[in-house]
Amino acid sequence: MFDQNRPLSKLLATFAVVTALMAGCGGGGGDTSSTAGTTGSNITGESAPAGPTLDLTSYNLTPFSEGNQWEYTITDEHGHVAGTGHILIAALPDGSGRVNRIETENGYSSYTTLVKNGNGIFIDYSVDAGFPPDTAKQIGLIREYASPTYAIGESRTFVRQGTWNEDLDGDAKMEQFSFEFSQTYMGLQSFSLSNQTVTTARYNNVHKISIKGSLNGTTAGIIVTEEVTLAQNLGPVKITRKISDLQGNTLIGLQTWTLARLTVNGVAIDNTTTSTTTTLSSTSTTVSGTTTTTVTADASNRRIDLHHTDLVYDTSRDVYYAAIPSSVVGNGNSIAVINPSTGAVSYSAAIGSDPYTLAIAADNSYLYVGLNGAGQVVKLSLPHLAEISRVSLGTASMGTLFADRIAVSPANSNLFAVSLRYQGVSPRHAGVILINGTTIAPNKTQDHTGSNLIAFDSNGTILYGYNNETTEFGLRKIAVNSNGLTEMTVVNTNGSFGIDNLYFYNGDLYLSGSVYSSVDLSLKGQYKSDFTICRQMPNAAKSVCTPSLYSSGAKNITIHGTASFVTQAGIPFAYQGDLRKLVPGPSGQIAVSGRDNYSANAGNYIYLVASDGFK
Repeated sequence: MFDQNRPLSKLLATFAVVTALMAGCGGGGGDTSSTAGTTGSNITGESAPAGPTLDLTSYNLTPFSEGNQWEYTITDEHGHVAGTGHILIAALPDGSGRVNRIETENGYSSYTTLVKNGNGIFIDYSVDAGFPPDTAKQIGLIREYASPTYAIGESRTFVRQGTWNEDLDGDAKMEQFSFEFSQTYMGLQSFSLSNQTVTTARYNNVHKISIKGSLNGTTAGIIVTEEVTLAQNLGPVKITRKISDLQGNTLIGLQTWTLARLTVNGVAIDNTTTSTTTTLSSTSTTVSGTTTTTVTADASNRRIDLHHTDLVYDTSRDVYYAAIPSSVVGNGNSIAVINPSTGAVSYSAAIGSDPYTLAIAADNSYLYVGLNGAGQVVKLSLPHLAEISRVSLGTASMGTLFADRIAVSPANSNLFAVSLRYQGVSPRHAGVILINGTTIAPNKTQDHTGSNLIAFDSNGTILYGYNNETTEFGLRKIAVNSNGLTEMTVVNTNGSFGIDNLYFYNGDLYLSGSVYSSVDLSLKGQYKSDFTICRQMPNAAKSVCTPSLYSSGAKNITIHGTASFVTQAGIPFAYQGDLRKLVPGPSGQIAVSGRDNYSANAGNYIYLVASDGFK
């Protein structure tokens, strides 16, 4: 029904919305909430973000001049190449100074008219052929990139509501529409491009268009979420995008446009031959009080070939533990113990069918293991890895329940929470339960949509959760008591499907490269893309991030100031395939879990990476 090869502007056009609307008019399946204006209404507006503005004019992030062009490689959510993309800027022949941004994806092209002035870049929807002419005029100009821009983490929103000048449901009445564009500025960061490092600004954009039928009040439409990385003097060097309907169902999975070649103002760059050993150069740039600094650091790596499903670190005994699945001949269904100094690996006795997810108690007394074969959680003593107890997670409407994630209370090593999931079912989430010893508390959180990722606060009275399964991307605050768990607060974030790590540290929540207040779940700042894996380093005011899930060319592990969000170092890191987890180890070392094969469901190597920059 939705063509995955059609560019963004085409997907925002009439046909996609009409298709969804007509499906909803058949009775059921549509969202009956009123997101469009009432009959005869015409609402326009732009929100004013809080915080100081930042003058990025000198960076020339949007060089949309005649003849500029960008070529991209497009990969899907699994990192597989899905085709090519192309953006070309062409001047309009009317002498107005406006330009067309022609976006082509796998042979399909669309045209977006742009107007550039001292206030930024505007999209002129009044001439967009994808909308009925009168509707297009009602939408008019939408500011895509503001000049000056606004504070990091702040959002601005355009809203256009009015009459959709077509009768789509056949009742001789015009429908109503709502068009929204919201944008969050995510700050500056360095970007490796063709053996050089450039400064970029990142923006999270959300396009939402909905039409409310006059016949039965059904509202249908689409939501396009994208992250755009704009480079100084070079424009868009990376775009990630996904599309859903108003109910959060995925219509088109995550796609990433990564720059291959560009020609801007006569300067040509080929990014396909970027060296994998390029390091971040020493620079310091100040923009209205915001400083971005990058320095070069050294690292030594040791690769351990080990098929595993999860990895944790024991600070008391200075060892890593890895879960070894049943498919490993000879040592399957066990826990591997890894020496961080030598990389030597030893194995426990068999502990149960298919160890999958691990959690270690704060006092390092116990290791909890979720079993993928039996739907159980096994509690092992440390350091002997002897079984203390096991608890079955039970069954529900869709079958046996399994542990997706386990979190151990820092106040009680016998108390732990389990994020439940179904096998082979989408959505997989089946709620979160609290277990004391082997007793499951009566109160659990709701099934989907809920908390796939979980983490306790410092005293064990609050559990935090994150939904990484749908475009809601909700961050949740859950009360912990003797009767179990009660969800208190949920806040939508600008997160993504790629986020797979949530943890609490020093009063804040760390969700991939973003930091949130544990009090009200507000965004405090972001130091890296959501498509990275980041961890705060113990006893150090810095965080460490792996390269992006969809990075190309030079790859660097990056080090960031926790409070300032300033990039401090880039460490060259050559690897293959897909990175899955980052675990802080002994001082000056991290362990990075990964897999060579994108389609595999487990990691097959661990890198032990050492650097003084981690201390």
